[in-house]
Amino acid sequence: MEANKTPAKADLPEIEPHPTPAGAAELIFLTALAAYLLFTRLWQLDLKPVQHDESMFAYYAYQLYLTGHYEFMPILHGPVLQWAVAAVFKIVEWVGREETDATMRLFPALSGLAMLWPLYGMRHYLGKTAAYTAIAFLAISPTLTFYSRFCRNDVPFLAAAFWIVYMGWLFSRRPRGWKIVAWFALLAYAISIKETYLIFAFLLATFAIGCLIHALVQRRPLAEEPVCREIVLAVTRHWPAIIVGLVLGFALIVAIFTSFFHGFERAEDATIREALAVWLVHWNGPWEAFEYWSGENEKRRIAGQYHFYLLHLALYELAFLIYWVSCLISQMWPRDPSRNRGRRRGLFFAWLAVSFITLHIPLVLQGEGAAGGVTYRGPLWFAPLPESFDTLLHMTRAFHVWIVVQLFIVIGITGWNHLNRGRTFHAFVDYWAAGSFLAYSYAGEKVPWVTLHIVVPLLISCGLYAQLGIERWKVRLSELKSADAREPTRGALGRMTTPALVVCCVLAAAGLIWQSFIGIRVSFVQPGAAIERLTYASSHMEFHEMVRSIAHQAHNNHEGYDTPLAFKGHVEWPLLWSLRRYGAAQWGTISPDTQAKFIIVDSSVFEQTPMPYKERYDWVRRRFRHYWQPIPLRWKQMKRLDLLIRGDESLTPTQRETTRAARMDWGRFWTGFVLRDEYMEGPRRWEHLGGFDAYFGRRRDLE
Repeated sequence: MEANKTPAKADLPEIEPHPTPAGAAELIFLTALAAYLLFTRLWQLDLKPVQHDESMFAYYAYQLYLTGHYEFMPILHGPVLQWAVAAVFKIVEWVGREETDATMRLFPALSGLAMLWPLYGMRHYLGKTAAYTAIAFLAISPTLTFYSRFCRNDVPFLAAAFWIVYMGWLFSRRPRGWKIVAWFALLAYAISIKETYLIFAFLLATFAIGCLIHALVQRRPLAEEPVCREIVLAVTRHWPAIIVGLVLGFALIVAIFTSFFHGFERAEDATIREALAVWLVHWNGPWEAFEYWSGENEKRRIAGQYHFYLLHLALYELAFLIYWVSCLISQMWPRDPSRNRGRRRGLFFAWLAVSFITLHIPLVLQGEGAAGGVTYRGPLWFAPLPESFDTLLHMTRAFHVWIVVQLFIVIGITGWNHLNRGRTFHAFVDYWAAGSFLAYSYAGEKVPWVTLHIVVPLLISCGLYAQLGIERWKVRLSELKSADAREPTRGALGRMTTPALVVCCVLAAAGLIWQSFIGIRVSFVQPGAAIERLTYASSHMEFHEMVRSIAHQAHNNHEGYDTPLAFKGHVEWPLLWSLRRYGAAQWGTISPDTQAKFIIVDSSVFEQTPMPYKERYDWVRRRFRHYWQPIPLRWKQMKRLDLLIRGDESLTPTQRETTRAARMDWGRFWTGFVLRDEYMEGPRRWEHLGGFDAYFGRRRDLE
């Protein structure tokens, strides 16, 4: 992905032929950034209570650590996470420690750090400002910070995906066969992590096709189109490395999905042919996982609106989202001098006008069974779509189609402009972010951690746009200085550039501080708060305290992990992981004469099922899991700012009631969205509308 040697004026300098050594300021910045990353990724990894999904991955990794064998389960995606976490447990055992919640989350945390190295390695290609800014954005991202401390597949997969791109770039700089082999090995590794490899591979392939179309339309030789040149070079000169890479990648996939050729051990007297048959039966694990999850997506196991991920971006990456969208739109504005520039600017304004008007067209839809036959009356953007759209594309509102059309237009034009200026990598990350949003929005299953697949390329693109903006400011400053030589630092520069620069710097600083605040709060201040929508259900801190209480009592009773425990109802997750070492635990059924020291029972089972042993235990109700469902805000009342700033004595009784409700909702908005506080008391408090409780019983004869 090498850029043209003569980029247009004020474009991103993608090649630095003579890298300058790092200065003192750069070293200080990198040291501070590294310290921040190590703190936010590795400190107190066990602070957050183990979540339902985490406990499944961790428990089966623990079983793999104990037995040395893992049976592939599509619901847990690829086996890489289980093998990696089990390897961490084994290393911890070698140093004389036990596995904990922190060691369970160590592999995703290290993967999150490994994700950043390619940006540092490409700093002389992208420009140091772009590379360091992108790393800083990824460091303070609330979404990436949270999931780097969360035991799931997505951060390891994205690290592998970015390394695949990085290896392709290394090949473009200096073609070597071993880089192709490494590229296929990384691809096999990504395939073995999660079935999202199909979406990423589709994006890679379609981007390469787009580059080919760009070369053909521009009538440029393929040797001048970076991606096409790499593919042609690899096929024509390094085809032996491609064959070796395919064989190695296939062997790696088979090894991981068959527990590293476990077929021999399962049949002691097996011949080589029989053992190979066992391996070949299991080699299609990636496709099996894809079939399983595509079926689940069609069922909409965890359903959500098409714009689900847009809301998550607004909640956690709002400053970056606004900056990225504004930069995309600004890239559509024609700057290069040409006779067609006026017409292109006219088309730009026409696009803006049509985009705005189409959302606000008043609409009346007739339907059967409604009063007067009218089923919808309002603007087009909220109009319901036919059921066939929902069935085929999972879209329910007209603005869902509007979003797709706008993304195709914006990404198509900006990507074309990037390719014209030799910014191939920038065109790819924009396409990666937009393509991921469209692909995962289409999916029937909506889960919060998938937002990562949109956030990572989006933030990298923001870093690249930041350097583009700085370069343009430098050009603007030089033009103003040359235009006013008598006062090179004042005059037009002081009147025009300085105020705009100050405003931009203040807004940028406020946005970065806001994003850092959210990232620190979601991971360290309220790690078990249900108000954070980064998981669909969180384990409560009371659950954390209940597990610690059992461990404390078991230690005081001198029974340790031999303490008899009993469980009933839907409490297996995350208790299976949290109480994994207690060998005397009884799951599912509890005998009437049980001698268990502690019992945990699902609240619905406890309240509806007679239990003869209830009288022998002291029971406490604990919040087990909880999820957040805020009360809808009444925007029609909240926007009456004219009433809010007036005194109550000047209002009518009706206006006073409306104002009181609006102030309460503004307080809830401030508490939940700005302060992100779950536990405030009084009228500003949000309410829990969902959760799952359990009863914790302690035998009365215990000291």
